[in-house]
Amino acid sequence: MLSKLALVLRFDTRELFFLARPKVAELLKSDGNGSDLPAWDALCKNKSLRRANQITPDEMQFLSKVAALGNVKAERDLIFILRIVRHAIRAPNFKSN
Repeated sequence: MLSKLALVLRFDTRELFFLARPKVAELLKSDGNGSDLPAWDALCKNKSLRRANQITPDEMQFLSKVAALGNVKAERDLIFILRIVRHAIRAPNFKSN
């Protein structure tokens, strides 16, 4: 129904949804890291998170490059990326050069 209404009103469906539900839009805009710092800066300042995830200096260098690629919204996103890379490297099919 929302799609049909958006078509008739010539609105983007998503935009119309957010107009009808502004609290959802606020929730989605949240950065998820509990601070106003960009994810990279927040990770750099959060020693306990880095220690809990055993992030090495080499991994921090890698994550700084990941953060520079685009809009990483939260520290947890950087941790997620790191875990995936760690898993891929430890996979039996992985061959390093």
